[in-house]
Amino acid sequence: MIQFQCDYTEGAHPKIIERLTRTNLEQTIGYGEDGYCEHARELIRQACQAPEADVQFMVGGTQTNFTVISSILRPYQGVLSAESGHINVHETGAVEATGHKVLTLPSADGKIRASQVREAYEAHWKDGSREHIVQPGMVYISHPTENGTLYTKGELKALYQTCQKLGLPLFLDGARLGYGLMSEASDLTLPEIAEYTDVFYIGGTKVGALFGEAVVITDPAIAKDFRYMIKQKGAMLAKGRLLGLQFETLFTDGLYFQIADHADRMAMKLKEAFRKKGYPLLFDSYTNQQFPVIPNSHLGQLKEKYVYNFWERVDRTHSAVRFCTSWATKEEAVDALIRDLEELDTLETGFAGEEDLRKIAEMEREIFPDAWSEVSLADTLKQKSTVIITAKKDRELIGYLIASLVPEEGEILRIAVRKEFRRQGVAGHMILELENVCEETDVYKLMLEVRESNQDAISFYKEKGFTEDGLRKDYYTDPAEDAVLMSRELGR
Repeated sequence: MIQFQCDYTEGAHPKIIERLTRTNLEQTIGYGEDGYCEHARELIRQACQAPEADVQFMVGGTQTNFTVISSILRPYQGVLSAESGHINVHETGAVEATGHKVLTLPSADGKIRASQVREAYEAHWKDGSREHIVQPGMVYISHPTENGTLYTKGELKALYQTCQKLGLPLFLDGARLGYGLMSEASDLTLPEIAEYTDVFYIGGTKVGALFGEAVVITDPAIAKDFRYMIKQKGAMLAKGRLLGLQFETLFTDGLYFQIADHADRMAMKLKEAFRKKGYPLLFDSYTNQQFPVIPNSHLGQLKEKYVYNFWERVDRTHSAVRFCTSWATKEEAVDALIRDLEELDTLETGFAGEEDLRKIAEMEREIFPDAWSEVSLADTLKQKSTVIITAKKDRELIGYLIASLVPEEGEILRIAVRKEFRRQGVAGHMILELENVCEETDVYKLMLEVRESNQDAISFYKEKGFTEDGLRKDYYTDPAEDAVLMSRELGR
C-alpha cells in the first residue's frame, strides 16, 4: 500500500537520525538546558529575526497547544478558534480538559477574520450577564489551517492588530508551518509570523523530525514562568537534547524549508492531476494537504492500492477525501497515483431514476427466470424503504442492486451485472454504494440469500465480509434449490 494518509507516517529525515546516532553516548545536562538546545534556539531566533524571543521545545502538537493556551488564560477565560480549528475537532477536548472552553467562530475556509474576533469580544462585553459567560481571553489560529488554506500577510496583520487593541494574545499553531511557508501561494515569511503573533510554534513532528515542536514566544509576559507550565503539564522532556539536536539539524543550511518545499511540490502535482481528472476540490489548498471530491466508485478502486483519509460525505455518490504528502513522499509514488487516476475506468454508481427502469427490466428478463416487470420496478422505486443502485459504464447500464432498508437491518433483494462485465469489481462498487446509504440511514446489518450451487457468488460475498448463517430449504424454483443465508455486520 502507498501511504497518502498523513505527513507523519515516516520516521525522521536521515540527517536527524545520523546526528542522533552519532551523539547517542554523549552526556549532556537535561531538560533542554544543554548546548544543542541553546544552539537550536539561536538558529531559530536568527531565522525568525527575533533576537529577544524565548524558544522552548516540546514533544507534540496537542501537548504544545494545551500547555500554551492554559498558561495564558485565567480560569474563567476561553480561547477563540475557528469551528474547524484543530483544538476544537481533533484533540479529544485536551484544551477543555484544562478547564478552558474553546469558543468557536464560523468559518467556511478554516480561517477567522479580525472582524469576527472584534464582534465576539464586543458581544461578550456588551452582555449584561457576561459574568455568567466564559470570557474570551485569547485567539487561536493555525497556518496552514485544518483545511490546508493559508492566511495572507494582510489577514494576519489585521488579526494581530485587532488582538493587540483588545488585549487578546494571538497564538498560531504551526504544526505544518513549513508547508505553509513554502507554498507557492504564501506571501508570509517566518519573520513576519514572529512579528504578527504573540506566540507560535514551528512544527517538527510533521516536517521531518522524529518528534518535537519549537515554541517561539515574542511576548515577554507569556514567556515569564512558561517553563513552570511546561513541567506542570508533563511536557518537559528529561532528555531534552533530543529535541535540540533535531531542530539544530532542521535549521542548518535551510533543511527545514527544503524538505517542506518538496512536500508542497508533490501536492501540487496531485492537485493538477485531480483537476485534470475532473474532480472538484473541497478546499483550494496550495499546501501538502489536498481535498478532492471523488465518486465513491472511483474510491473503491483507489483504496486497493492507496491509503488516504475520508474527510466528509458530499452526497450519496461522492466523498471528499484527503491526500497528504510529506517531506519524505517519493515522486515515483505520486507518479504512480497519477497514472492510476488516468487509468480509472468510467464506471459510475448512483441511484436509479424512472429513466433507468426499462433497461433494468430488460436485464431482469435476461438474467432471472422470475424477472421483475417494469411496473414492479416502478412500484419498488417509489417505496421509501427500498433503494435501487445502478452501475453504468460510459452512461450505459451494466448492473443494478435492489435492497430493502428498515431500521437497523437491510436486505439485498437483487444484484445483477451484465455477463461481459462480471469479475471486474462492478458488484463490489454497488455494495460499497449501498454501505454508504446504510451509514446515512442507521442500518447496521446487511442480509441476503444466494443459491447453494452458486459457489462463485458465495465466495464473492465472503470476500466482502459476509458470513453464512444457515439454509432456507427449497427457497428457489426453476430449478428448485436451497438458499444460503448470509449476513454482514456494519460499523455503528
